[in-house]
Amino acid sequence: MNRNTMPLLLVLISGLATLIVTFFSEYELVARLLILFVVMLIFYILGSIIKFMLDRFDIENEKRLMEEGDVIDKESGESVGGMGDSEGSVSETEAEPTGTPENGTTEE
Repeated sequence: MNRNTMPLLLVLISGLATLIVTFFSEYELVARLLILFVVMLIFYILGSIIKFMLDRFDIENEKRLMEEGDVIDKESGESVGGMGDSEGSVSETEAEPTGTPENGTTEE
């Protein structure tokens, strides 16, 4: 859901609920309009605050994910660098084969 429309949807829903309640409670027209205005204003302010807080949480979460991503990159960089520190060690793929080849024949 688009967060820009959240305060507006809250205002419309609260306005509809207010109109239904004031209609069945048989308020006068001026009282209905005054109650409707106050309720819509309150819910618009609440919706704007909620939208602001959700946007703020998203920004904090993005920052946290970026920091965690940097930490993972640093750790993986250190672990790769740590493996290459031992000079003179030869991996199994670089070592020359000894003994008989895998197909079982001997070299002549």
